[in-house]
Amino acid sequence: MWRLWRKANQFHQLPSEVFGEENALAAWMLDNAVLTFGTLVENLLHETEEVQVGDHKRNQPRFTIAQLLDPTFVFPSAEEQDDGGGWDASTWDEENWREPASAQPINLNGIVGVQGLNFDSA
Repeated sequence: MWRLWRKANQFHQLPSEVFGEENALAAWMLDNAVLTFGTLVENLLHETEEVQVGDHKRNQPRFTIAQLLDPTFVFPSAEEQDDGGGWDASTWDEENWREPASAQPINLNGIVGVQGLNFDSA
């Protein structure tokens, strides 16, 4: 799926056009799945964390592309991500608060594609 995202961006086409999907509904689903996945991966690639190197601090990428495309990759829990600089749920009042859909980390293992169509294995 990552390769399809990259090709679609490089060729300035919809993923369904690159893939050659002619069914309108399947093309729409494929385009949305690839868009969601590609945007998520790119956003995670831009995340950095501050590390101490000798006397100074520097920012380094939080994730590598190899980590993000590994089928066993699981997003860190909120406790593991809390570095004191992120979003604080306590700043929201009860009227604006929604419970997360799942309290469990997201695991992409087992997602094989649209209607059983396998995309990239890595």
